[in-house]
Amino acid sequence: MTLEQRGLGYFQIDVIVPGTFLHHSAYFSVEDVSSFCIEDVSLHQLISEEFIEAFVKKGRLYMISQDTYIDQHDTYALIPGGMLILLLNNSTFGELGLSASKSAYSNHGSNKHVVELDLTKPCFRPGKPSFERAKSNFKRCSQLKSNFLVTWVPHDEKICGSSIESYFKSEGFNASSCRLTQSESNDPCIAPNIAYSDPNGDDNCDAFSLLDWLGAMACGVDMYVTYIAQKYLIKMNLNNLEVRMKENLTNKTNPWFSLTVHGFHDSPVSWLNKEHGFHLHGDNALTLVFFPDGCCWTYKILASHDTL
Repeated sequence: MTLEQRGLGYFQIDVIVPGTFLHHSAYFSVEDVSSFCIEDVSLHQLISEEFIEAFVKKGRLYMISQDTYIDQHDTYALIPGGMLILLLNNSTFGELGLSASKSAYSNHGSNKHVVELDLTKPCFRPGKPSFERAKSNFKRCSQLKSNFLVTWVPHDEKICGSSIESYFKSEGFNASSCRLTQSESNDPCIAPNIAYSDPNGDDNCDAFSLLDWLGAMACGVDMYVTYIAQKYLIKMNLNNLEVRMKENLTNKTNPWFSLTVHGFHDSPVSWLNKEHGFHLHGDNALTLVFFPDGCCWTYKILASHDTL
């Protein structure tokens, strides 16, 4: 499982580097990403021809509904590639009147329905039946609106990613920038002694015990680490960070480093853009442990009702 196989962005990453005192500015700049929250957006405004042509088709657009819970509310996401995904309660689905698939968790008592609209299809444009039906039904269902967290990465590097925020403001929406928060800790203690070729390890630390140890570090347990945390990133930034960390690993004497990315608990999609479930928890994370020889351990962390 790689970073490219994740659906939406992340609300947090943890980087743990044994035996090294690093500063996060050497690996990640807060200017690398521009995210903002926008208030009270109706879904019909996300399928306008102007919006699709200017942003959906000309960059990697990440939008996820805010202040919504996937086990209680209608939730929405617009993911790179132009797929608009709605996870709807039974009453909303009945009123909307668009084709949908039954939630993968219907056997667990869920009455949710999944609506998927590919906004980039040639048949989805003004004048075509599928577009006009979606537009009409979205406008009729006044409850289909939400606050959204938004990030846009243009294909053209000369275009500023914040131009989408300017667009929404020009349309009369309230938008507020989201600033990354960062924390760093350098605490001396003995890191686990692990090797890629020996996942069973010794009596003190095997591959699964390492995951527990990394989780304890992320929770602030006083053990050891050079630890860097960033809030709300996207895959393109994480890929850059991964490359920089690998360079540090091969050029120095670090035994390994780990990169954990935490997805949104209430995102309607998770791995490979499959439906994300929530029962006792909404875990949605990936941990990669890299070794100097280029090998990697991968931990895929799922919620109890996630689609595999």
